Amino acid sequence: MENVHSPVRCVSGRTFRSAVLFVLGAVLTFNVSSQTPWVDEMLKENANFNQIKQSFDQEWNGKEYVKGKGWKQYQRWKAFWETRLLPDGSFPDFKNSFHEYQQYMSANGQAKSLQNAGNWSPMGPFTYNNTDSWSPGIGRVNFIVEDPNNANIIYVGAPAGGIWKSTDAGSTWTPLGDELAVMGVSSIAISAANSNVIYLATGDADGGDTYSIGVLKSTDGGLTWAEVGNVAGNLRDIVVDPADEDIAYVASN
Repeated sequence: MENVHSPVRCVSGRTFRSAVLFVLGAVLTFNVSSQTPWVDEMLKENANFNQIKQSFDQEWNGKEYVKGKGWKQYQRWKAFWETRLLPDGSFPDFKNSFHEYQQYMSANGQAKSLQNAGNWSPMGPFTYNNTDSWSPGIGRVNFIVEDPNNANIIYVGAPAGGIWKSTDAGSTWTPLGDELAVMGVSSIAISAANSNVIYLATGDADGGDTYSIGVLKSTDGGLTWAEVGNVAGNLRDIVVDPADEDIAYVASN
């Protein structure tokens, strides 16, 4: 799919809404049969929270908890969505919300970076103990990339913590894009021809902790961001054409 300002080639035609459901529903389908009615309801194009909940309640009525049957994953999914729904139980389109937010900020003269919005200090944890658990207590990181033209500049993308930048080889970090409507980052691509050009594949393709609003692009080293192309889906990875900073390739489910 191409945009007159910045071509973006994508291997997915999935609509945004079904992508949102896919990201959060994918965890459920690993151990739950696709014949499970409430999973089938969840993955429908016009899925409705109330119908999904009714189907789940009917299946589990009178049953005791059994590990590996999707009960815990459903409860996480339910807790995430029940405060984010439209009045009729349908799921919102967060890309539209992002566009409305941009229009509001522009109309009110507030479209500016929030880099200096407050004086914050990290409180930890700063250390952790390795255990047999997959999670020793520190948050996940989805992607790390080094500036191809400056080894001291590093970018990190977190599944629910946005994008961070270091200019001193990782000693200190600055958050980028705090004003964005989504804080998940699955992949980051930097142009070798111009390090100020950065692409983000938004969302959390690994665990589905956040939804995607497509591909964002910065031309000033991450200070400001704009949506490019019309890319939907569970975005996995993004790379920039080494010969052309305006061409990016996106892989998604």
